[in-house]
Amino acid sequence: MSNAAARAFEAAAPVNPVPDMSVLSAGRREPPAFPTDLFSERLWQIAREYADGAGAPVDYVASAMLSVAAATIGGARKVQPFRGVSWYESSILWIGAVGDPSSNKSPALGAIVEPLRDIERDLAPGYADDLRRWETDELTAKLEHDAWAATVKDANKCGHSVPVMPQSAVAPAKPQRPRLMTQDATPEGIAAIMFTNRRLVCYRDELTGWFQSFERYSPGGRTQWLEAYGGRPLVVDRKGADAPLVIPFNGVSVLGGIQPDKLGSIVLAGDDDGLAARFLWVWPRPMPQKRPRPHSDESLWPVMLRRLVALPMSVSESGHPCSLILPLDDDAADAFDRWTAANKACAHDGGALYKGFVGKLTGAVLRIAMVLQMLDWAEWGGPEPQSIALCHVATACTFADSYAKPMALRVFGDAVLPLPERNAATMARWIVDNQSRSINLSALRRLKLPGLRDEAAIDAATKVLVDADWLTFTGQRAGDTPGRAPKNYMVNPLVHTLDRGAQE
Repeated sequence: MSNAAARAFEAAAPVNPVPDMSVLSAGRREPPAFPTDLFSERLWQIAREYADGAGAPVDYVASAMLSVAAATIGGARKVQPFRGVSWYESSILWIGAVGDPSSNKSPALGAIVEPLRDIERDLAPGYADDLRRWETDELTAKLEHDAWAATVKDANKCGHSVPVMPQSAVAPAKPQRPRLMTQDATPEGIAAIMFTNRRLVCYRDELTGWFQSFERYSPGGRTQWLEAYGGRPLVVDRKGADAPLVIPFNGVSVLGGIQPDKLGSIVLAGDDDGLAARFLWVWPRPMPQKRPRPHSDESLWPVMLRRLVALPMSVSESGHPCSLILPLDDDAADAFDRWTAANKACAHDGGALYKGFVGKLTGAVLRIAMVLQMLDWAEWGGPEPQSIALCHVATACTFADSYAKPMALRVFGDAVLPLPERNAATMARWIVDNQSRSINLSALRRLKLPGLRDEAAIDAATKVLVDADWLTFTGQRAGDTPGRAPKNYMVNPLVHTLDRGAQE
């Protein structure tokens, strides 16, 4: 090399290595597109308009529709996959909407839940009168009891036979307000609501508080919620009560949002007891910020919910209310049987969390098919369905394969990813969002980003970004003074110019 060429080489600007942009997504899978044919064309258009009105992805709205519709059907109907086989699935769906605070989860979910408040109020027009009558009857029963007690006391003194307490001295049961939704109830409170109600959704704007509340009030709260997914009878022994509380239908749908960092640390961490597998997870790519638009038809969705709430219970041979059983049509049962075999075979494609999810998905597909059947009836009217048609079973199976499974793999990916890589993704997104050209780790620590609140975690995440050619160490002490060099790093400028499509 000539002297001139050598001088030109030394003077040339350093070439930055190409950074690994996949660290932004922490190895996370791309979100699948929500299937546009899950609902009728008219209901899908309404879902899109609700989503536009909330400035949110349609995934949040459409999945919320499934959960809320399932709750309004509640214990009135159950689906039976094969005639003559004692396998029944209740109308219960748990939906977890994952997204950052800016993803507009809350307005999207809230728009679908809101009609329940009006319906619940309309279900109890005479509740205040019922409560006054109960207070009158309770006081009357107390006076009758006191009079009977005085008679017993006199009879004992005189050696006469003791009279049996009259029925009029028995206090009547307190009337319960009809309920369709709860937001913050203890396990015992849920049991009291379900004692007189067969339809309920637990709606939480932020599911983190719900997950953390399981053992707050009493031991066994988590177990009780796991059982609430099944919709089976429940017997609750209450402290101080004369008799247990027998709940014929213990089934609660769940709907709420959760942030990605909370999902990994609260829901997916620790022992797998099947709680995460019970959820249908939704984590779409955030929408570009745009002005929300009003929707044109606000009436159909509330009308459909009112029709579902009005579904009557069936009556058992003993005269008690029970669920009406909707079997699959024969061709639908055959299709479901084939899908079940294929679904079981694919369970080996993921880790333990995914295997548990695939196992629960068998029942979820039946529940979704029943909800779709009943939504179809609620939209168009006509005779109430007595079975589940092939078209709805096929749609539910396709939804499971094309959306629910890929979305579960996207969500569960955070659970198997090493913590330094998850934290590195958080740091990388902060660098890109703030257009940072350099960072100091001490200053970064003071920001208290999720997962990046102690020195060890920050150092481990920084090493990941150095290895990915995002950062270069530049910390040096001035002169020969003793002490630690400042933890300064230069950011590779290419991270601000390359494709960011993998970020979410």
